[in-house]
Amino acid sequence: MQRSSADLVRLRRDVEVVSDRLRHLAPARLAPVAGQVRRHVRDLAALSLAAHGQDPHPLGDVADAALGDQVAVLGREVAEGLDRSSDPDLLARALACLAAIRSGLP
Repeated sequence: MQRSSADLVRLRRDVEVVSDRLRHLAPARLAPVAGQVRRHVRDLAALSLAAHGQDPHPLGDVADAALGDQVAVLGREVAEGLDRSSDPDLLARALACLAAIRSGLP
């Protein structure tokens, strides 16, 4: 499904904002919300796989300090797969995951 360039710009911007925020949080501030962040990252991973026509499979946990990088990679993968996906809600679901992560950060 063809997405507008504005959709891609918004998704990429949100990915950068959330991943940068995660990368710059002090470990003591990230630790209390890391479990919640991981749940949303797993959802983002499932969306990334769906965007590329793959079945979801478990995502291994990374260190808290790597969550920002993980969001950056998964978000880029979703953006790259948007045009190939038959899921009309993929963009909205990805943006919702990113918003949920961002709203849960201190």
